[in-house]
Amino acid sequence: MKQLILIGLLFSFMSVNSQDIKKLVLTVKSPISKAIPIYIEPIDNDKVLAVEYLKSSLTFNGFKLVSDRGQAQYIIRIKYHQRSDTGCGGYVIKDLDGQIMDAKNNAELVATFTFSQGAFEGKCSSDIMSALAKKINTEAK
Repeated sequence: MKQLILIGLLFSFMSVNSQDIKKLVLTVKSPISKAIPIYIEPIDNDKVLAVEYLKSSLTFNGFKLVSDRGQAQYIIRIKYHQRSDTGCGGYVIKDLDGQIMDAKNNAELVATFTFSQGAFEGKCSSDIMSALAKKINTEAK
């Protein structure tokens, strides 16, 4: 009987976690090219390391990142609010908003993305940024 309860809890935990990523929405307004250099704007006091995780995830997915804004065509800007959590280093992203802009084309908006999770959800920023990079990769040419 205990095994059935544990299996049930495991499935419910897995479905809650998979729903968190479903709350990540990427809206692409113009084509994204993997060959174009990307700069991710830093965030002051980035407690959840969102920028570092996104850099890693985009690099892993084959995107070219640059450390100099002047060398980039795409600029990614992220804003988020965090909340305390017992896992993930003590903080998780509560809500996230971001844009991908084309710096060489009058800062034209290329894509937007959003994510949110409730008080009882605890998806780590590494998982969120990995999922975001995969979604961007899916849309890229």
